[in-house]
Amino acid sequence: MLQLLNQPEYAVLAPAQVWARELDEGRWWCSESTMYRILRAAGQTGERRAQATHPARTKPELVADAPNQVWSWDIERHEAPRTEWR
Repeated sequence: MLQLLNQPEYAVLAPAQVWARELDEGRWWCSESTMYRILRAAGQTGERRAQATHPARTKPELVADAPNQVWSWDIERHEAPRTEWR
């Protein structure tokens, strides 16, 4: 059963999808919960697809070694004063 679940066409699918596809082909190997049990025993219950990894982002740093080299502004939000129109 583990060989079936690890075949290239099934390696990226959830056990429920493998079970349904095999059932559509007229093959019933075991129950869906048994497939999960077999994968759990083999340590394959996590994500079966290859996951993308992204490089760590670095926080931008503004460095000035003399006056007037770096300019910025305050982006803090301030509430506007309320006025009532009559």
